[in-house]
Amino acid sequence: MTPGNAGLRYSPVSRPEWLTAFPELGAIDDRQWEAIARSALVTNLREGSAVYREGEPCKYSVLVAQGSVRVQRSSTNGHVIAL
Repeated sequence: MTPGNAGLRYSPVSRPEWLTAFPELGAIDDRQWEAIARSALVTNLREGSAVYREGEPCKYSVLVAQGSVRVQRSSTNGHVIAL
């Protein structure tokens, strides 16, 4: 997920927004929190969008604030395997 992806809107994350979606992050001290918040982005993905693809390096951590994620892999014979 990079800001260059077509159709995706990104915006900086505010501290209250994060704490509402993930209250356990309130335990992070302010210095750590500010560093994370400055680099965090929020986006809305359409159903069926790929966040990661097999074989590509993982460049980001993703926190799902709303909705769900399906993790799947295609077998060598073309069958989809839910993980």
